[in-house]
Formats: sequence, structure tokens, C-alpha cells
Amino acid sequence: MIGSRRIRANRALRAEADAALGRFLNLVRDELRRYDPAGRASAELRRYLGPQLAAGGELSPLGVAGYSARLRPVIETILAGPPGLRILDAGSGYGTESLLFAWLGADVTAVELVRERHDIARGRPETFRRPGDPPLRIDFVHANILRFLQSSPAFDLIWTMEAISHIYPPERFLDLARGRLAPGGLLAVSDPNQANPVAWARAVLLRGSIRHVPHRKFTDPESGISVEYGQEQIHSVRGMTRLLLRSGYTVERCVVSGFLASTLLPRKWRNRRVPVALSLAFQKSAGRTPLIRRLGANYTILARSSA
Repeated sequence: MIGSRRIRANRALRAEADAALGRFLNLVRDELRRYDPAGRASAELRRYLGPQLAAGGELSPLGVAGYSARLRPVIETILAGPPGLRILDAGSGYGTESLLFAWLGADVTAVELVRERHDIARGRPETFRRPGDPPLRIDFVHANILRFLQSSPAFDLIWTMEAISHIYPPERFLDLARGRLAPGGLLAVSDPNQANPVAWARAVLLRGSIRHVPHRKFTDPESGISVEYGQEQIHSVRGMTRLLLRSGYTVERCVVSGFLASTLLPRKWRNRRVPVALSLAFQKSAGRTPLIRRLGANYTILARSSA
């Protein structure tokens, strides 16, 4: 069980979480340097990790700060919790957060529907293992998350980052996830905030329509039947909170971040001291202003089953 007191941040825990993520991202940077630049894995990971990277493949302080804000609540939970937390990464993509959680000592199950992303993720763990260390405890599963949750074991924490906007319908996922949380377990949802104009415009651009209509581009690996897949069906913080409450959850913590998206800053400027310092100062100030805080580009919500 993950106690409520343990997920309330304090300065020391926050500093420990940020330091741990910084060390992990240095490993990710080194990993990218070892790939063949012309290879598919390199291209896909660089595209996915674009906001965290500056020119030349170095880490962007602004991008790392934004990523830290989104991951911090979960990293703090892992660091403050008992060893070997059982974590499900629902819609794990290329496996970056799955690797992070396993690297921090958790026992991770990473479920991804898209075969190409699953295959790339499976090839990554050895990069994050030091000589003599035991293998990371991580199981990559190629599956439809809705089918997987129907018969999965229980988890202490279920994490979904930029995936609930693709899992359709999200209400079904939330219902199934609640049934697979161990007593005292947590659901962590991190997604773009529909109330943010940049996040909303990006979602409209990606799906090619103001209205959301699910597509059937992918198939269930087990049944071979087409899966209804959401097209950037993002919610506002308030909208996701209402959805969680209707689905039987109690919201325990909400962090909103990304008040000046790092992607708006040209990559060649992302390591320059003045624009980065100004951007970070603006974000810090914006995060303290209640009205602006609601408009952050991303949110991370921690919730428990209210049953």
C-alpha cells in the first residue's frame, strides 16, 4: 500500500526525484549516441524525446524541467514507497518511463499496442544496466491494454502518459484499471491539457479535425480485430478530474506544468543561458498564479479508488 503521506512532496524528496531523473536522462542521452544515426530506433527515439533535446543531441534544460514536472509526482511515490512496487505502464510507447521506473527499483509491466514501438522498447534495457547489476525487472507486453486489464494481476501503481487520449473509450480503461489496483494503489494520469491553447491546437492539427473521431488503424495482437484508437482525445484538468470522479476515483494530487512549451523555443536556443533562464523564470512564476496555473500545457493527476 502506498500511504497518503508518502506522496505529499517535501523539498528533500523533490530534490532527490529531480536528481534521479537527471541521472537517468544522462543515460538516455548516452544511449542515443550509441545508435546508428540512420537507424529506425534512433530516428523514432529522437522524435519522441525531441522536447528534451537541444541542438547536437545534448539535453535541453528547459525540456528536462518540463519533463521533471510531469514525472516528479510518480518518482517521489516510488522513492518514498516500499521496494519493488508493482507498476503497470499502460500505453508504454518506446518504454522510456518504464525503463525509468525499473531503473528506480520497481517491478514494471509495460503494455503497448503498436508493434514497432514495442519492439524498439524491448531492445533498450541493457543500455541502462551497469556491468554486474541484475537485469531490470521489466516485462514488455505487446497487447491491447483493455484486453490485458481484464485478466492482469494487481498493481500498486498504474501509469499512463499521453496514452489515455488514445485509449478508447477512456471510461472503459479507468473502470478496468480501478479493478486492477492493489489495496491502497494509485492511478497516475499525465496528458496534454485541453485548456491550454497550444495543446488544443496541436491535438486538432494531429487528428485533422476539431471533432474527435476514433480510428481503427491498429489491431488487437491477440484477436486480430481492429481496435478503436483515440485521436488526441485530450481533456482539461477539470474535465479529467470529473471523469475520474465519475469512474470511482478520489483525486489526491494534481500537478500542472508547461506554461511555455519547450517546443516553441528553437532547438538551437535551448542551451543558451538567457532564453532558457527567462523561460524557466516565467514558468516558475506562472505556476504560482492560480488562473494561469489552470492553463499549463500538461497535467499529472494521482488518484485512488474511492471504493
